[in-house]
Amino acid sequence: MNHLSKLIALEQDARKFGFDWPDHFMILDQIIDECREVREKIDQGSNKERLQEEIGDLLHSVISLCVFAGFDVEETISKTNVKFSRRTQLLKELTKQKGLEN
Repeated sequence: MNHLSKLIALEQDARKFGFDWPDHFMILDQIIDECREVREKIDQGSNKERLQEEIGDLLHSVISLCVFAGFDVEETISKTNVKFSRRTQLLKELTKQKGLEN
C-alpha cells in the first residue's frame, strides 16, 4: 500500500471510529491554520524536518476535506493532474508564440 492509500485508509478508519469533522467549515479552518503554520516555519527558517511535518499536516487536512466531501482522493488528484497539465501546456504554447521560451 502506498503512502497516500495508507493515509486515506487511516482517515476512513478514524471516521468509522467516530472521529469525524462536524462540517466542512471546520476542516477549512484547519487547512487555513495549517497554511499559517507552514508559513511560520518558512518565516522562522525552521529545519526541513519541521517544515516537512507541517506540510504533511496540511496535506492530511486537504485529504480529510476530500474524504468528508465524499470524493475519491485518487480520482480528485487525477483530475487535478489533467487540469494542471492542460494549463501548463497552454502556458508553454503562449511562451513559444511570444518568443519567450528558454
